[in-house]
Amino acid sequence: MEDKVKEILNNLNLDETEKLLKEDMEFKIDNKAMRRIKRNVYLKADFKNKRKFSLKKALIAALILVFVAITSFEIIGFDNVVAYINKVFNFVPGVGILENDDKIQYVITKTDLSENEDVFFKLNNAVATNNSITVMFSIEHKNYLDFEGKKFFSKPYEEPNVILYVNNSEYIKYSGSTGGGSKEDISTFTYTVDPNDINLSNSYKLYYESYNLSVEFKFKKVQSFEKLEDIGSTGYNNNISITAVPTFNQNDLEVNLYSIVRGKYHIDSYCKFNNKGYKGKDMIIETESGIKNYAIPDSIWDGYGKFNFNVETTDKNFTLKIPYLIVNDTEEKIVNIEIPKDGEKLTINKRVDFEDSSMVIVDVEKLASDNGSDDGYLKMNIKYENKYDNIIMKGASFNRVNYFGKFLGGGYYSEADDNDILTTVGYYLENKDKGVLRLKVSNPSFYLTDEYVLKFNR
Repeated sequence: MEDKVKEILNNLNLDETEKLLKEDMEFKIDNKAMRRIKRNVYLKADFKNKRKFSLKKALIAALILVFVAITSFEIIGFDNVVAYINKVFNFVPGVGILENDDKIQYVITKTDLSENEDVFFKLNNAVATNNSITVMFSIEHKNYLDFEGKKFFSKPYEEPNVILYVNNSEYIKYSGSTGGGSKEDISTFTYTVDPNDINLSNSYKLYYESYNLSVEFKFKKVQSFEKLEDIGSTGYNNNISITAVPTFNQNDLEVNLYSIVRGKYHIDSYCKFNNKGYKGKDMIIETESGIKNYAIPDSIWDGYGKFNFNVETTDKNFTLKIPYLIVNDTEEKIVNIEIPKDGEKLTINKRVDFEDSSMVIVDVEKLASDNGSDDGYLKMNIKYENKYDNIIMKGASFNRVNYFGKFLGGGYYSEADDNDILTTVGYYLENKDKGVLRLKVSNPSFYLTDEYVLKFNR
């Protein structure tokens, strides 16, 4: 890999070098590391006076800076630098931003909708590779009412019979999934298609046999960009970029957020959970007419990354502020909790150390269950020791395991404080739990509290 990077560097021209060294390059270097790199640069270039050197030496210094940065594994990593030099961002609306990925070639030109007296059949998106077509659609039931109404839609689940037609070809077999609730079902199906049937001139029809409804669509090429900023307003924190793509319709503003994560985290949310936000904060948009709050679409499947704001038609300039991200990672630890006697409370201060924070189980108390079980439950009070001011641990998952770490199942309740940070876990015991409860604490979640400020206009 190092030879590959050296070869790329040897072929860099001045413009490419300047691009790599821009202050807004996507792999971020902290100030301490940058100072160390600069010291190495000046030593290697033998600059006695940092203010007086020729353009030639400046270019040499720039190349050395790049090389030192690249060869510092703990700062950037080879793969990130190579990807940055050669990157292409393919933007697929409603799907995401794909880096250096040419698998998705086409995207839908526009959505479509058909209906009968019972349902709306909505085609939300479609993409194509060289040998497959993936469609994303939903069925919304018109006769649905909530439980306080006189009736609600209820129908046994059956495998959807949805057929894709193109030219004289009929595609029946698909892979995918369907999810949702009583009001709306959302599906993503992928069909393996003859490559000759995938192009920009064909028209496609998706037919839902159960409802005798069809929607139609055509494809266009996926847009490619050299910079995320060419797609939309973009901010960078903690090796995570967020790009905002707005759509205006009079006083309705829809903002789709697309992220690229370089690192271990997975984004759970751009906004608060359970009506609780960290330090009372949440995502907002500032406009000429004031601060606007968001609404999430009814379907959470459709709502991840999509937010609607009610704005004034006279509003022209917008500042979206995201005060934190909620993220998780895949770390897991096994901890043994001593089971006290009935009614006894023990101070244990049991530490569960993760890379960015430590969970401390302060005490454990055995209490009688209120569900009729004779085995009771363990009530554990929890606190945290965070290593960084901007990474605040929020909680984790708890599962009973055996001596070898094999999952055994189990149930628990949890309580959180005003910041939605887990403070109490009540783990239900079973008759076989003797002396020690062995738990796997996994998928720790965190608030990343560096704010994103994304500006755009109508």
